[in-house]
Amino acid sequence: NTKIVAEDGKIWGEVEITDDKCNQLINEISKSGYSDKVELLQFLNRWKNKDFKSGVGEHNYLWDGLKGTLGKAKSLR
Repeated sequence: NTKIVAEDGKIWGEVEITDDKCNQLINEISKSGYSDKVELLQFLNRWKNKDFKSGVGEHNYLWDGLKGTLGKAKSLR
């Protein structure tokens, strides 16, 4: 994403974090049956408020959930 530095130093894709995207995802996740819905909504509400200080942990939480093998976060940009 646009906020983290990956351990391998590469950028595998970037999607700008906008209010519209956050609102869309908040709406979709609110209706979902995800077991971690509360955590995901907390992430999105922080991002919507431009609070990225937990971005490494949040990125890696999502990365782990998606069984990532490339692009694990090590720091913020």
